Amino acid sequence: MPKNIYTEEKNSETDSLNPAHRAAKDIDDVLEDNIIDDDIVVVDEKLLNTQAEQKKILEDKQATKDAMVDANEAIIAEQLIVQESNREHIRVLVLTRDTLVLRHGSVAQQRFLEYSRMFSEVHVIVLCSKGESANEPDRIESNVWVYPTNSSSWWKSGFDAYGIAKKQLSFAGGFRVDLIISEGPFESAVVGHKLSKKYSRAFQVHVLKDFTNPNFKNIDSSNNYRLLIANWIFRRVQSVRVISESVRENIVGKYKNLDDIVEVLPRYYDLDGWRAQKPVVNLKEKYKNFKFILLHNSFGAQISKTDVVLRGVARLLNQYPTIGLVILIDKMNVRHLEDEVQVLGIQNSVVFEYEKLKFVSYIKTANVVIQISGLSDEDHMILCSADVGTPLIVGDIGIAKQLFVDGESAFLCPNDNATCIGEKINKLLNGNQFRVELSRYSKIVITDRIEQDYGAYLEAYRDSIEMALNV
Repeated sequence: MPKNIYTEEKNSETDSLNPAHRAAKDIDDVLEDNIIDDDIVVVDEKLLNTQAEQKKILEDKQATKDAMVDANEAIIAEQLIVQESNREHIRVLVLTRDTLVLRHGSVAQQRFLEYSRMFSEVHVIVLCSKGESANEPDRIESNVWVYPTNSSSWWKSGFDAYGIAKKQLSFAGGFRVDLIISEGPFESAVVGHKLSKKYSRAFQVHVLKDFTNPNFKNIDSSNNYRLLIANWIFRRVQSVRVISESVRENIVGKYKNLDDIVEVLPRYYDLDGWRAQKPVVNLKEKYKNFKFILLHNSFGAQISKTDVVLRGVARLLNQYPTIGLVILIDKMNVRHLEDEVQVLGIQNSVVFEYEKLKFVSYIKTANVVIQISGLSDEDHMILCSADVGTPLIVGDIGIAKQLFVDGESAFLCPNDNATCIGEKINKLLNGNQFRVELSRYSKIVITDRIEQDYGAYLEAYRDSIEMALNV
């Protein structure tokens, strides 16, 4: 009898009555026994990789492994080193639950249009239910195919994804792709793990959202079950990539065995794009009772030092009702902050916004941006603010310390000093010319120091993914 991904965690007769646990057993049993039947038409029947091709891929990876460049460090270097690559023939399969991938023009779909420049073929299977997506496979680029599962229920999407992969990508007993990527350590990761074992292919998990947050289980009734799957996956996976440094710290803190295999994916800071983007939200029009708007992006009270920011602005908000603080945050992190706002008595001067993809609009229509934690997660807020000319109050740590001079191109404060934040805001309130000068010099710094080689970013991103081939 094959092992079950749930019963490896617990074993009891009571557990077997739970529908989520039965679903876990069904998924694992079916994937182990390969009992999948699907009538999906094959889109592309080119022959599988030969063993010689596989050997060449691994040899190429070994030759370049020691010369990898970290894009997050390279953005502030004097010169960005770019490695030559002859690995354009690599083909990838991505398994994701993000249904926005199926929407033309979406940010989610843009990820895979970028993949099309990194790999020779990109196959994306979207684990989704009927009614969430288009019904048919779609070729969104000459070398990118997207396949929705159109499953009858969320838990059956794993079966269907496995069936699509077998029908579309296997031929004559082999498997077309070289590397399998799962976006998230949940249903899609179970499918990716099983495919990688069956066909001896490299496998990598990408974590694009912080599921270690205690509130994660409350967002969806199935998330308790998904956390069990994550525990199972992280005992087996050998390559993990994450969206930010804080997510890495949280995962490694929970799963000690992953310390050596979790890395942060490179990010590209699109200075020209930020400058050209027209605001779709105007904070001054939305909150007309505020004449002066402070903006802060938070990943949580302690992670982003939001509790320090609140204490720093509290006296001014109580003294001047026309000053407002807008906090950009995920809904699952807001509860503790709402309590803190009530304790400080500033509930009428603080508002929460949840659409983080509109961060450029928020920055362009705010008067001051405050980011003091030093987390790499917040680098895009700092760099965008400087790039578009919104004055900054930042922590004297991280990228801000490397780029800015206090009082010249930004205001710097120790990230535990609430009093300093209040003092700096006072200076900005009372000096319009001062705000203009800070903005002018911050733009100069960003233009001179931040690397805009998009090709180098794509190369670094691909290198990070392809390291899984060496495992």
